[in-house]
Amino acid sequence: MTHLDNRIRWVDTARGLGILFVIWGHYASDNLADFFYTFHVPLFFVLSGYLFRIKPEADAKQVLRKLSKSLLIPYFSLGAMMAAAQCLINYFYKGVRERSAIARVWTGFLVQNRWTTLWFIAVLFLTEFFFFLMLKFANRREKKNMWLTTVVLICAVAASVYYRLGGKSLPWNLDICPMAILFMHIGYLLRDCSAFQRIVSSDVKHKLLAAVVFLMLNLTLSRLNCMISGSGEIDMFYNIYGFELVSLPCAVCGALFVIMLSDIINSKVITYIGKHSLVYFSLHQMIAIPVSRACIMYFGLEDINAVVYNILMLVLSVSMLTAASALMYGTKLKVLLGKY
Repeated sequence: MTHLDNRIRWVDTARGLGILFVIWGHYASDNLADFFYTFHVPLFFVLSGYLFRIKPEADAKQVLRKLSKSLLIPYFSLGAMMAAAQCLINYFYKGVRERSAIARVWTGFLVQNRWTTLWFIAVLFLTEFFFFLMLKFANRREKKNMWLTTVVLICAVAASVYYRLGGKSLPWNLDICPMAILFMHIGYLLRDCSAFQRIVSSDVKHKLLAAVVFLMLNLTLSRLNCMISGSGEIDMFYNIYGFELVSLPCAVCGALFVIMLSDIINSKVITYIGKHSLVYFSLHQMIAIPVSRACIMYFGLEDINAVVYNILMLVLSVSMLTAASALMYGTKLKVLLGKY
């Protein structure tokens, strides 16, 4: 298994936009946040699938070694720091000093049952490994794409039934993986989709037209999903998908909207965020957002216009995360992210 050696600029831009959408959605309560929740996390799995490739000679040990370096090392490094920070906050700030409270924090970190934003890294690790196994097995079949798509759909349907029957979340978020694999498979298929490649290779006018079309489809399907299920959102953390026959295409259209937009936008800042998305995704909710909110309250700005408040929160959060990213990627601390 390998990701593309040469970075694709629009992929980093799409990841960067996705990070901004995720951060906004975790503190804002407005129509924009509702819109982002129709696709923002599925976007990351679609992009991972687009970059995912398997080498004929690859075996499970090689893949596990590579995934452990790129995902497990950051998970345990960042997770240990976040768990320690949470224990200190509970002890000195909240006055929670029971040993059982400390044990719950570290158990949550190790068992990883929806523990902080690191749930995403755990799911991505398992999803990529399971997808590798599926691809490895599918490559032995004559109609490998048809076989793979069938298996992926069966798993997604089984997961949907599990949720609707009241199934509980599983250790290391195993219950999220089937839906994540579905989005990853869609991204994987896009790589060899001639229609998609023609659009991303076309001029700005055609890309912009495609972006508008996918945006309209996303908004229409989101509205339809809301009418059927009562909500237009997709929240993979809580296994909320609404009416899947509508919500899943809605998420894909939203992801394609961002991809088309990313191929037009040329922003070094957004591309930088996308390149270092692991740090931004992991640390934004527990660290950046609370600190940003505290800063705004300290200066007495919490009652300002809601739009201005949300933009200020985003700027402060991204600034802190950029400083953290520069520190970790620009020094020997990068070993904590598997960069050595």
